[in-house]
Amino acid sequence: AAEVERKQAEAQARAELGIEDTEPAEEEVEVSLEGEYECMLYSGPAKKEWHYVTITKIDSATYKWRNKFGVSWSLIKTNNPTVLAVGIDCPYYDTHKTAEFLVEDGIVLQVLGPWKEPFVKIDN
Repeated sequence: AAEVERKQAEAQARAELGIEDTEPAEEEVEVSLEGEYECMLYSGPAKKEWHYVTITKIDSATYKWRNKFGVSWSLIKTNNPTVLAVGIDCPYYDTHKTAEFLVEDGIVLQVLGPWKEPFVKIDN
């Protein structure tokens, strides 16, 4: 049942964003978006468990964003290899539709999370 709900959430998110199910062109080199990320905008008592994130690959089209607080949501591949669509299972879905990755020379440096806050990849 959870798998069916996840697929339905992906399909709805793709439809709302006008994203087609397409594979990246063969000449595109896929970078690894998986890893540990940390929002460096906060320190001390202002730094919370949701400022630490792990992104894992679920299947060829889906990733999972999970913070140390235990909240997670789906990220779905788009036509742009450095932009993932946010699934409707995201608690911030009304205002947070994409996760945009900054990549230089094939290395992921950061991802923009909710409210466009930068999460730096800390396990490169």
